[in-house]
Amino acid sequence: MVPLGFLQPRGEPTVLRWRHVVALLVFSAVLLFPVRYEQGWLFFESISVLDPVLVSMFIGVVFGALVGGGIYVGERRIFFVLLLPLIFSISSLVWSVNVLDTAKSVIVYGSAAAGYLIAVAIFKGVHFETLYKAVVVAVWVLILTAILSYLPGSPLAPEMLYSAREGSGFILSYRARFSHPFLGLSNSFATILVMLLPFVYAGRRLGVWPKRSLWTGLVLVAAIIATGSRGVLLAMVVIFGLLWLYRAWAVGTFPRGVLGGGLVVLGVAAGFLWLSPDATDHLGGRLSAANVDGRVSAFLAALHVATQDYPMGIGSGVSLSDVSAVGLRSVHNAYLQNVLWFGVVGGGVLSVAMWLLPWFALRMKVSTVQAVIAKRALATSLLLLMGVNIAQASWEGSVLRVWIYVIVGVGIVMVRQCDEVRSGLVRG
Repeated sequence: MVPLGFLQPRGEPTVLRWRHVVALLVFSAVLLFPVRYEQGWLFFESISVLDPVLVSMFIGVVFGALVGGGIYVGERRIFFVLLLPLIFSISSLVWSVNVLDTAKSVIVYGSAAAGYLIAVAIFKGVHFETLYKAVVVAVWVLILTAILSYLPGSPLAPEMLYSAREGSGFILSYRARFSHPFLGLSNSFATILVMLLPFVYAGRRLGVWPKRSLWTGLVLVAAIIATGSRGVLLAMVVIFGLLWLYRAWAVGTFPRGVLGGGLVVLGVAAGFLWLSPDATDHLGGRLSAANVDGRVSAFLAALHVATQDYPMGIGSGVSLSDVSAVGLRSVHNAYLQNVLWFGVVGGGVLSVAMWLLPWFALRMKVSTVQAVIAKRALATSLLLLMGVNIAQASWEGSVLRVWIYVIVGVGIVMVRQCDEVRSGLVRG
C-alpha cells in the first residue's frame, strides 16, 4: 500500500494499493479512448478496447465481492432501475422476432451494468475534489480529441480509423456535425457532454477550480451546440431554462453572466460552422420539414407495431425496419423504443422507472452542504438524460450506454465522498 496525496487534496493522504491505482488509470484511459477495431467476433462486427477491460475488471469486482462479503452498488434504488433494461432485455428473448439482435442487446446492457459496478468500486476511494477535477480534465480531453480529428491528415480522422465506412455516409455525417472519433457521432457525443455539464457547474460551486470550471463550462456548452444534436440542445435549453427561472422566482436573482457567457458560447460554436463547409451545408437539412416528418413517421410506426402487431414487443435490439416500412434502425425516442421492444405495458413500466432516476438522486440521504450540491448535480444530469431520450434513444449505443452508467456511478460516488466532509452540516 502507498500514500497517494494527489487523491486526497486536504487532510491525510489516501492510502491505496498500486493495483487500485492501475485500475483507475486503465479504466479512465479506455473510457476516454475506446478505440474500436473493425474485426468481427462472435456476432459483432467490431470490438472496442473497452470490451475486454470491462470483462476483466468486472470479474475482479465479483471476486472482490466474494472475498469481501458483497458488491458495493452505491445507491440501491438507482442501481435497481439501471438493472431493469438488462432484466427486460433478457426476458424479451422469449418473444423476440430476432433472437440474435436481442442477444447482442443483452450483452451491451450487461456491459453497461458492469461499467457502473466497476466505476463505483474503483472511484469510491478517491477524494471528491479529485473526482471533480477529473471531470474537468475529461471534458477537455474529449473535446480536444474531437478537435484533433478534424485537422488535415490527423491520425484520428474517421477516414483513417474507419475505412470500411467511407462510402456509407458515416464520414459525411461526422464532418457535418462536431463528433468524437471513438465515442460516436454527434448525438452520442453530445449526450455524454451534456451529462457532464452539471458536474462541472457543481465543482465551481464547491470551489474546485472555480475559474477553470467556468471556462470549461462555456467551452462544453459551445461543443454541445456545435454537435447540432437537436434533442440534446432542446433538453439542455428547456431544463436549464426552467431551473434558472425557478431560481429567479425562489431567490429573486438571475445567475450572473448568463448573457455574456451565452454570447461567448454562440461565438465559439459559430466558429465550427464557419470552419466546416460540410456543417454549413448540412444545417439546412437538419431543420427541414422532411427530416421532422421522418421522425414522426418512426414514432407512429413504433406505436402501430406495439399496439396492433406485436403487443408483447418485438424484442430488445430489434430494428424498427425489421417490422415496418420505415427504413430506420431506431425510433429516435427511448420511451417509444421501450414500447416497441417490450410492448405497451412493459415499455411503459420501464419508461416510468427511468423517470424515477432523478427523483431517487434527489432523495439520497446526505448530511453536508457539499453533498447536497453533488446530489443536485447528479439529479440534473439524469434529468437532462431523460429529456434527451425524448428525441433520441440514447441508451442504444454500446460505448454510449457504458458512459451513461459510468457517469451515474461516478456521480453517486461524488455524493458519498462529499458527505464525508464534516463542515456546514445541513439536512438532505
